Amino acid sequence: SQALVDNLNRNVLKEDADPLTLPVRAFLARYQDENGASYHLRAQENQKEFPIASITKLMTAMVAAKNLDAAQKVVITKQTLAHDGTGRKFIAGTAFTVQNLLYPLLIESDNDAARALAQTISHDYFLDLMNQQALLLGMKRTRFINPTGLDEKTPSGDPIGNYSTADDLFILASFMLKEYPNLLEITSLATDD
Repeated sequence: SQALVDNLNRNVLKEDADPLTLPVRAFLARYQDENGASYHLRAQENQKEFPIASITKLMTAMVAAKNLDAAQKVVITKQTLAHDGTGRKFIAGTAFTVQNLLYPLLIESDNDAARALAQTISHDYFLDLMNQQALLLGMKRTRFINPTGLDEKTPSGDPIGNYSTADDLFILASFMLKEYPNLLEITSLATDD
């Protein structure tokens, strides 16, 4: 409720305090109540586009969960492993279910798992689905060029990559919390290393 937000502002964030600044490029602090109503608390550069790196894998996981059968077998191919940023944990020819690949994707931020999921239905089509989903959610300042979050290079050698804003990422996280809480739960699991 607005009263709770007002109380947070008054007692926690102190209305008369200096504006909150953090040593980060962007942040967004919002409160979302049990009914889904969202209240803006504080922000810094929350509408500015920045590279999102491995945060990309949240959308990769969601698109995989939405468009692939969890029990579908995914064979790790040489093509999957023939890229920079490979974790060297998978062996070409081995098969995993979509559900099993979500764990290294979300716990370890495994790029090979991201590529394997995308190649299951065609890398380019998977990217189209990622970008369509972003638009459907209202993430208007977000763009995906790969399912991993790794920067790529243009023919002239300039780096390019996936980008988003703090506002757009809030939209994604809120939607996932409501519709795909199981994926967010995976992100909290510890690795077995």
